[in-house]
Amino acid sequence: DNSIICSNGTEQELKVLDFKGKPVKEIKMPLPAPSPVTARDLEEWRRGEKERFSYSPGRKRWFQQFGTVIDKYKTSVYKYKPFISDMRVTPSGNILLARTGEGEKPNGFWLIDAKGKTLVRISLDIYQLKITKRYIFYKQADEDGAAEVHCFVRSGSEIEDLTILEKASK
Repeated sequence: DNSIICSNGTEQELKVLDFKGKPVKEIKMPLPAPSPVTARDLEEWRRGEKERFSYSPGRKRWFQQFGTVIDKYKTSVYKYKPFISDMRVTPSGNILLARTGEGEKPNGFWLIDAKGKTLVRISLDIYQLKITKRYIFYKQADEDGAAEVHCFVRSGSEIEDLTILEKASK
């Protein structure tokens, strides 16, 4: 249909806009409420940024000159952690939402209809899940952390295929 679905990742509603940017409707999501950003989250973010900039000499020099500003952040810019990490419209017109797991928890995926009703929810240690008419694609990290791309041949409805995928991955 002629619309765009938007989210900032921290609100419980998806915004549906027309191509001129005018609101058409909101879709209430069935996902759990977002978690507040904690001091520990902020420290993990700082540590991650410092590590990310430490890999190349050029980036390391830039970070030493300009990047230390992150140590000055005492509170997060965001009140809540984003809880939607990916959102895609499926061939059947449903919406596939992904929520990144925290710590050792697997990622959560919700297939919802255009009204926000949950059709199926699965939890898997995969990411970038995409449904096409004939296949389901996803990525998974191997034992060394390298990304592996997987392809699952579809045989049923989106609900059935996601359920089969979850059972096959356990």
